[in-house]
Amino acid sequence: MRGKLVYGALFQGQSREDDMAYKFEIFKDKAGEFRVRFRASNGEVMFSSEGYASKSSAKNMIESIKKNAPDADVVDESAA
Repeated sequence: MRGKLVYGALFQGQSREDDMAYKFEIFKDKAGEFRVRFRASNGEVMFSSEGYASKSSAKNMIESIKKNAPDADVVDESAA
C-alpha cells in the first residue's frame, strides 16, 4: 500500500476480529493534497474528504470524526 496510510475503525457492535472491516485511508491526490476516504468492509468508499495541505490535518479530521460522530445530529436537508 504505497502512498496510503490506513487507520482501522472499531464501531459499536463490532468484534476485535472485524477491526479492519471499516477503515480510514489517507492518500495524496493529483494536486498533492492529503485526503481521507472511509471504506466499508466490502471495499465501497462511503465518503471522502476535502483536500488538506498537511497529513497531520488529515489525521486530525479522522480523530475529530471518531470523537464527535457518535453524538452528531442527522439533519435531512432533502426536499420533502
